[in-house]
Amino acid sequence: SERLERFFFYLKTGIRTIIGSTRVISCKRWDDTYFQAEITVREVKDLSDPKALPNFVGYLRNIESELQIEEAFREGNAMLELAPIPILSITLRGTISDVNPAGESTFGYTKAELIGQNIKMLMPKHISDQHDMYLDRYLKTRQKTVIDTIRHVVGQRKNGSNFHVEIAVREIHVDGMENMYIGYVKDVTGDLKMAEAASLNEAVNSLSSVPLIVIDPVGEILKLSQAAEDLFGYTQTEIIGQNIKTLMPNSIAIKHDRYLEAYRTTRKKTIIDSSRIVQGIRKDGSQFACEIGVREVLHDDGKTTAVFVGYIRNLDEAALQVGQSAEINAMMMDLAVQGVVIIDRYGTVERINDAVLHMLRIPDRSHIIGKNIKLLMPDVIANEHDGYLSRYYETREKHIVDSQKQTTGKEWGTTKLIPLEVAVREIIEKGKEIRYLGYIRRIDKELEIQTAKKTSAAALDLSPYATVVIDAKGTVLMFSRAAEAMFEVAAKDVIGKNVKMLMPPEISVHHDDYLATYRRTGEKHVVDSARVVNGRAVGSGRVFTVQLQIKECTFSIKGLESVFVGYIAYYP
Repeated sequence: SERLERFFFYLKTGIRTIIGSTRVISCKRWDDTYFQAEITVREVKDLSDPKALPNFVGYLRNIESELQIEEAFREGNAMLELAPIPILSITLRGTISDVNPAGESTFGYTKAELIGQNIKMLMPKHISDQHDMYLDRYLKTRQKTVIDTIRHVVGQRKNGSNFHVEIAVREIHVDGMENMYIGYVKDVTGDLKMAEAASLNEAVNSLSSVPLIVIDPVGEILKLSQAAEDLFGYTQTEIIGQNIKTLMPNSIAIKHDRYLEAYRTTRKKTIIDSSRIVQGIRKDGSQFACEIGVREVLHDDGKTTAVFVGYIRNLDEAALQVGQSAEINAMMMDLAVQGVVIIDRYGTVERINDAVLHMLRIPDRSHIIGKNIKLLMPDVIANEHDGYLSRYYETREKHIVDSQKQTTGKEWGTTKLIPLEVAVREIIEKGKEIRYLGYIRRIDKELEIQTAKKTSAAALDLSPYATVVIDAKGTVLMFSRAAEAMFEVAAKDVIGKNVKMLMPPEISVHHDDYLATYRRTGEKHVVDSARVVNGRAVGSGRVFTVQLQIKECTFSIKGLESVFVGYIAYYP
């Protein structure tokens, strides 16, 4: 009734409120169900009879699917934009199709500089030279060496500097679309430096109960702990700068330089990352049996050795050191922010830290210590777990040990499942039964981001309407399949470029000014309205008439610029 009154008001006064415009209204079907529609009303006059009343033509279009697409896009894009770690989308051939603000700040490039470029630009040369080969091999064999795993590699910033990153790559599949890869990238430079500093400072300080020695790549002693001084009988002044062979019997010392040289040449580890029982020699010439473990610390390039760190255990005093180490390890375990669990070979929980209690809502340690780890698993996994443990104990074939897996845990006392990433390591101690150390991390937020991104991208491409997403400066961010057909151009040739390429010259020449004015004033002349304009096919150059509707997607986080979604349909 309100719209009829406006209609009669126009007939009496000639003032237009609905005629000649496009509105979004709620419509009612014959079966009394409602739907959202876009209505455009045009006036048709009989020019031969000026006194005749005009006729009116109404164009009605159901836009419910478009509204759903817009909502999906806003949700998915907002989660991508708000993610605190870099997230990149690439094609099967390695072309970057999307990157979030965290990715821009981490690598030093703007989104416009990254979109449409090969992902190799973010890698140092010794990795980038092999990357196309990795992608081709995966497409041919489907054997996953990087996908669905977490890797530590080296990235390269715009300024040419290299840094350590942790990457996780997932393959996204949507029916009817080409697969794509989503990569999560975490700068772990700070983590590695903190770990290195912690391992050196904590162990080398005078309170350390474990003898520790740091040497350079050629065997020169750089530092040793107070416990190492006490064990070997040398002071820091006497031993620093000497070769590590000084602390070995001659039968071992004469071979040591050759061991170091062989490792530098082949990188084959025979002692590094393992432990050995050998003989040590003190300043007074006495010898003793000791167990040594050697770890390598690399330079920032991820390839060359910075130092070797050696841990020494006097087997004559093993019982005392085990007690001290256990006390230190228990304290470190409880302070860790990552979930840590230790189980025996049968799956019985021996230790569990506060992070796991909080993660799985376990009321108290007493509820799980001494019980089987299966209590924290859904039935489908728990029913198989004893078999996994016994099979590994018999065959030593590693399917889970020394790897990282995505799995699910169970919230204590409920059937609620929690997505987890689990890394399992084997603990081997002389004279003791095998045990397992598990590191646990919740990944539900990462999975939500992945799902939202996949959903919004699929909705965009499945829409029958041409859809183009641009940033505040006009750079194309997303380009649907329907848009590819309408403008006769592939998305890869548009994304990262200015949207003006889709316009005839008489419009494109003014477009930058339109955007700049809107950013400055916020006055909406095109945004949130529908316009009939001309578009230009990139392939053939033909000009055609379209109806364009533009929506602005804004974000509540300060510093995130708006993006604009354009829905385009041929105009009759």
